[in-house]
Amino acid sequence: MGSPGEGRLTRSLDDRYTACDTDRMSIVAIRLPDDTIEKIDELVHPGGYATRTEAIRRAIDVLLDAHERSAIDREIVDAYTRLPQTDEEVAIATAAVRALIEEEPW
Repeated sequence: MGSPGEGRLTRSLDDRYTACDTDRMSIVAIRLPDDTIEKIDELVHPGGYATRTEAIRRAIDVLLDAHERSAIDREIVDAYTRLPQTDEEVAIATAAVRALIEEEPW
Protein backbone atom coordinates (compact mmCIF):
# COMPACT_ATOMS: atom_id res chain seq x y z
CA MET A 1 0.00 0.00 0.00
CA GLY A 2 1.20 3.54 -0.68
CA SER A 3 1.97 6.25 1.82
CA PRO A 4 -0.81 8.14 3.62
CA GLY A 5 -2.41 10.69 1.35
CA GLU A 6 -0.91 9.16 -1.78
CA GLY A 7 -4.33 8.72 -3.40
CA ARG A 8 -5.05 12.43 -3.08
CA LEU A 9 -2.60 14.59 -4.94
CA THR A 10 -3.36 17.99 -3.51
CA ARG A 11 -0.96 19.99 -5.65
CA SER A 12 0.74 19.09 -8.86
CA LEU A 13 2.65 21.76 -10.75
CA ASP A 14 1.43 20.61 -14.13
CA ASP A 15 -1.86 18.97 -13.05
CA ARG A 16 -0.71 15.75 -14.69
CA TYR A 17 -2.13 13.51 -12.00
CA THR A 18 -5.54 13.22 -10.41
CA ALA A 19 -6.69 11.09 -7.51
CA CYS A 20 -8.00 8.41 -9.85
CA ASP A 21 -4.60 8.19 -11.61
CA THR A 22 -3.04 6.71 -8.49
CA ASP A 23 -5.24 3.63 -8.95
CA ARG A 24 -3.32 2.88 -12.15
CA MET A 25 0.16 3.45 -10.72
CA SER A 26 2.71 0.89 -9.60
CA ILE A 27 4.59 1.19 -6.35
CA VAL A 28 8.38 1.40 -6.65
CA ALA A 29 10.53 1.19 -3.53
CA ILE A 30 13.92 2.90 -3.67
CA ARG A 31 16.72 3.58 -1.23
CA LEU A 32 18.07 7.11 -1.07
CA PRO A 33 20.85 8.62 1.03
CA ASP A 34 19.69 10.49 4.12
CA ASP A 35 21.00 13.81 2.77
CA THR A 36 18.90 13.35 -0.38
CA ILE A 37 15.80 12.68 1.73
CA GLU A 38 16.55 15.83 3.74
CA LYS A 39 16.72 17.87 0.53
CA ILE A 40 13.43 16.37 -0.67
CA ASP A 41 11.88 17.22 2.69
CA GLU A 42 12.99 20.83 2.20
CA LEU A 43 10.88 20.86 -0.98
CA VAL A 44 7.88 19.37 0.82
CA HIS A 45 7.70 21.31 4.07
CA PRO A 46 7.56 24.90 2.77
CA GLY A 47 4.46 23.95 0.80
CA GLY A 48 6.04 23.20 -2.54
CA TYR A 49 4.76 19.64 -2.61
CA ALA A 50 2.19 17.82 -0.51
CA THR A 51 4.34 14.70 0.00
CA ARG A 52 7.76 13.22 -0.70
CA THR A 53 6.05 10.97 -3.24
CA GLU A 54 4.72 13.95 -5.16
CA ALA A 55 8.13 15.67 -5.16
CA ILE A 56 9.88 12.52 -6.41
CA ARG A 57 7.16 11.87 -8.99
CA ARG A 58 7.56 15.44 -10.31
CA ALA A 59 11.35 15.08 -10.45
CA ILE A 60 10.97 11.90 -12.51
CA ASP A 61 8.51 13.67 -14.82
CA VAL A 62 11.01 16.49 -15.36
CA LEU A 63 13.82 14.01 -16.07
CA LEU A 64 11.72 12.03 -18.56
CA ASP A 65 10.53 15.22 -20.27
CA ALA A 66 14.11 16.46 -20.62
CA HIS A 67 15.15 13.11 -22.06
CA GLU A 68 12.29 13.20 -24.58
CA ARG A 69 13.07 16.79 -25.60
CA SER A 70 16.73 15.88 -26.02
CA ALA A 71 15.80 12.98 -28.30
CA ILE A 72 13.63 15.30 -30.40
CA ASP A 73 16.48 17.84 -30.60
CA ARG A 74 18.84 15.11 -31.84
CA GLU A 75 16.30 14.07 -34.49
CA ILE A 76 16.01 17.67 -35.72
CA VAL A 77 19.79 18.08 -35.89
CA ASP A 78 20.14 14.75 -37.69
CA ALA A 79 17.49 15.79 -40.22
CA TYR A 80 19.21 19.10 -40.96
CA THR A 81 22.54 17.28 -41.21
CA ARG A 82 21.10 14.85 -43.76
CA LEU A 83 19.27 17.58 -45.70
CA PRO A 84 20.71 21.03 -44.94
CA GLN A 85 18.81 24.21 -45.69
CA THR A 86 19.62 25.86 -48.97
CA ASP A 87 20.78 29.47 -49.19
CA GLU A 88 17.45 30.29 -50.83
CA GLU A 89 15.49 28.80 -47.90
CA VAL A 90 17.58 30.75 -45.40
CA ALA A 91 17.01 33.99 -47.36
CA ILE A 92 13.24 33.40 -47.46
CA ALA A 93 13.10 32.66 -43.73
CA THR A 94 15.23 35.72 -42.92
CA ALA A 95 12.99 37.98 -45.01
CA ALA A 96 9.87 36.58 -43.33
CA VAL A 97 11.30 37.18 -39.84
CA ARG A 98 12.31 40.74 -40.72
CA ALA A 99 8.82 41.44 -42.07
CA LEU A 100 7.23 40.12 -38.87
CA ILE A 101 9.53 42.26 -36.72
CA GLU A 102 8.77 45.36 -38.77
CA GLU A 103 5.03 44.78 -38.23
CA GLU A 104 5.44 44.86 -34.45
CA PRO A 105 4.19 48.08 -32.82
CA TRP A 106 7.31 48.57 -30.69
